[in-house]
Amino acid sequence: MSTNGYKDIWVFTEQRGGQLHEVGLELVAKAKELAAKTESEVIAVLMGHNIKSLAQILINHGADKVLLADNIRLGSYQVLTYTFILEHLIQKHQPEILLLGATAMGVELAPRVAARVQTGLSAHCIDLKIDDKGQLLQVVPGWEGGVIATITCPDHRPQMATVMPGAMKASVPKRRVGKILEIDVAFPDQDLYPKILETHIEEPQEAPLEKADVVVAGGWGIGSKENWKMVEDLAGVLGGAVGATRPAIDE
Repeated sequence: MSTNGYKDIWVFTEQRGGQLHEVGLELVAKAKELAAKTESEVIAVLMGHNIKSLAQILINHGADKVLLADNIRLGSYQVLTYTFILEHLIQKHQPEILLLGATAMGVELAPRVAARVQTGLSAHCIDLKIDDKGQLLQVVPGWEGGVIATITCPDHRPQMATVMPGAMKASVPKRRVGKILEIDVAFPDQDLYPKILETHIEEPQEAPLEKADVVVAGGWGIGSKENWKMVEDLAGVLGGAVGATRPAIDE
């Protein structure tokens, strides 16, 4: 396919219940850094209901524009609806790069969007760079962490990547002027989609790994479910979070 006409760096900025996920702010800051090397604008994509106030927060963190889809039917996240809207925005505006957080929402949404617009996707990136040709270099840990791979998507657009929360650093917000572009949302036939009957939220029992100053990790050598309590006890004493290697997770 021709890559001509594609421009700007988009960040899908996740929110739930009117609260922005920190990874969106981290990616806006990284996008601003990348945009300086490509003469691009940073455009945040924001979906939900009664969330216009969040758009200015994104601008204050570095977004030049915010594409705002605000509709009561977007109040609760649904992967098929969000995929449909994001697909049509991409086809209409043709972004050069699209970044999403590697969160529960992001890892569900990103591959569906990539498949719809027929482009590549690098998952769980830990760094992003721009090469001398203006291509996005997507840095991912591979082969069980033993190799750091750099991936490019030279022939298709947008260049898409999901990024691990905490891998980037959000910028300090300051009052900025940007454009908030409210978009008309056209919905597909909702009768074909699942309906949300009830939402139940459980508060996490400990801090997420990306926000923990101390992580106590256990692996295959722990030996048993009973011994695992030692890992949890030590994390509790140190005020840290509990991590695990793949064999322990599989068990």
